[in-house]
Amino acid sequence: MPSMMDLPNEIVLEIAKLMDLKDAINLLRLNSLPIPELRKMATKPYYFEQAVIGHKISEECPFYLRPDLIGEFDDAKIVPGGEWLVTLSTDYERQEQPPALRQPHVRLWQITPPVQKNFNCVAKAKLPTDYIPLELCLQSGDGPLELLVFVNAYRTAMPHDGGYIQVLRISLAAEDPQFSVIAELKTDEFCTGMCLQNSNVLVGTFTQESYLANAFIWDWKNGGKVEVSTSESGRHWFLIVSETISVLWNANNRSVDVRWSSKSDRPNEEQHHLPLPRDTLADPLLDPQDIFPVIHECRRPSGDTYQTALAHLEHETLRIEVEGLGAGRVSFTRYPKDNTYMENPEDPGDPFGNDAEAPKSFIQTVNGHLVDIASSGRLTAYLASSSEDNTKTGESISYFPFTDFNEDASELHSPFLCPFSGVIGSVSESGEFYIWRMD
Repeated sequence: MPSMMDLPNEIVLEIAKLMDLKDAINLLRLNSLPIPELRKMATKPYYFEQAVIGHKISEECPFYLRPDLIGEFDDAKIVPGGEWLVTLSTDYERQEQPPALRQPHVRLWQITPPVQKNFNCVAKAKLPTDYIPLELCLQSGDGPLELLVFVNAYRTAMPHDGGYIQVLRISLAAEDPQFSVIAELKTDEFCTGMCLQNSNVLVGTFTQESYLANAFIWDWKNGGKVEVSTSESGRHWFLIVSETISVLWNANNRSVDVRWSSKSDRPNEEQHHLPLPRDTLADPLLDPQDIFPVIHECRRPSGDTYQTALAHLEHETLRIEVEGLGAGRVSFTRYPKDNTYMENPEDPGDPFGNDAEAPKSFIQTVNGHLVDIASSGRLTAYLASSSEDNTKTGESISYFPFTDFNEDASELHSPFLCPFSGVIGSVSESGEFYIWRMD
């Protein structure tokens, strides 16, 4: 059978660019793939990007699956490669109202094609019963096909009285995969959201008494913890945060503030960007769920990495990019568009929109476009700009590829995307799985 060594160099390079090098090597060692399959792996991300921009996703309906579970699904994340899915849920022992017994679980699902045949829960782990799960994040581990799962939870019946973060490890190469706890952290504040940056967990916090939004950086491997404070209560929130730089939305002067810490190459320097007219954005009522948005480390074709975040304002979406976390360039792309579909019916002036329409996460395509999918199933692509200016104007497209995601408008979904494998899907709150895969 032809091997990796028989491939043209340009195909090998394309595969290496689209995957973490360690994961790519592990994948190719464990799978003796023929050249047509490797070529398909290298070209699928480009076809996926074209399908998203060209509204081709909706030409086929997603697969529908329903496991025999009673409970609520809180989050779902796909493992890069499109063969595994991790979910966070609270299971009920009996179908009563209100439920008598609750047991939070994290589960690993196999979704390899054909998904209707191979769909299966291959591993699960119980989480502490005195905390309610909120969200999860994924990261590759140090071993071959090792996956790290980060779980964010809050205290039962007292969401502003403390939180809990747990780190679990599982080997996707094992014959019988098992979750094991390798680190945990209890907090006095409610953890509003988290994201990962190398070996650090970046966490947003909220204190009900002072109505103050802060953040901290947890070095989960070594146990270190660095607090990042804002000093102003209820008036701004973090967009990007690290030990050396913080990017915040400031509702006092309606600007994006960039602050460098004493550990950076520009110690204690502060900049204000994009001041907006007074009538552009009403003072938001701070919602703890929206203080700390998702950020991602993205990669340019040259291989350079940068941090990016999306801030959804009332009449536009703002893309923030930080080239380096020491003294790197900070740039912005503004996407003027009709955001009326995101309006909260109970509060049309709420810049965050309603839970079903406000995007919760996003992925990067091979050409630098950012794509997200909301709970309602609405897909939005924020196209990369060719301008090199610090402030740019971009274009976006938004549409519903699938109507199946939101047949029950009252039920929230946890959507997921994998541009490398061409997979889009969603898990509803009651446990309905929708999975679409590009052939």
